[in-house]
Amino acid sequence: MSLIDESGNEFKYHENNPDKGAFIINQENAVAGIVYVDLDEVPKNNYKKIKFGLGISQNAYLLGQNGQAEFWEKAKKESLTWSWAAGYIFVKLEGKYGTGSANTEFMNHTGNMGNVTANNTPDLYREVTLDLPTTARVSGTIKPSIHILADLNQYLSGETAISLSTANDMAMGSNQHLVNVTNNLINV
Repeated sequence: MSLIDESGNEFKYHENNPDKGAFIINQENAVAGIVYVDLDEVPKNNYKKIKFGLGISQNAYLLGQNGQAEFWEKAKKESLTWSWAAGYIFVKLEGKYGTGSANTEFMNHTGNMGNVTANNTPDLYREVTLDLPTTARVSGTIKPSIHILADLNQYLSGETAISLSTANDMAMGSNQHLVNVTNNLINV
């Protein structure tokens, strides 16, 4: 996660350190529909943009056990690791769908399975940069709040229109359907 100031300078919050700079956003744990993430030790500045990743970057993943041990355990507890391959699940969407009534189960789990270069698989890590509607002014006494609302409809109707079917409703890993899902999700 990064905060970008009025001059375009970027404050990278624990870059490539998942133990301190990665967060799990689980809508099941929302309080009144909101998932809170607190950032400590943000330097005094006036920030105009926020940038965050969907998933864990390859740089962070390749730090290995020493560089991501705590976050790896958190991810395992949240079922955000593969049981059949190394790597993280980045986005886990599950539910039911159907034309007349929602009675067909679906599970779409996107993510990287280990080292994408070595495994010759698509890298599904994506970064999102958002302009803040007003300047977030951080000082010794002011800690502003940034509220991000997501439009999950983009999952199906984003850059690539997607219809769930028996061909893709149980997709896990990094196949083309999940590449399309990932590209759609950066616009939620």
